[in-house]
Amino acid sequence: MTETAAWYPRDVLTPVMSAIHNIGGRKAVEGYDKLMEDPDYNFLRGQRDAIAQSILQADGLEAAEQATRELGLPSFGRTGDSQL
Repeated sequence: MTETAAWYPRDVLTPVMSAIHNIGGRKAVEGYDKLMEDPDYNFLRGQRDAIAQSILQADGLEAAEQATRELGLPSFGRTGDSQL
């Protein structure tokens, strides 16, 4: 039996990216970092950076909420609704 089509590493990229996305969080960033050890996959930096940015944003919001509680300041929540 003769193969009629070539196989390309990008053929498996979509399922791999889906798996990394489903893992989420810091593990997803680590997954992208592992893939990008190969210079051919540096184009994934945008997806990796988007996940890292969302982690940093969530961590920052959580820290801000904790600081307002500790200082006894009014909290405005993540949606802007006052919780006075």
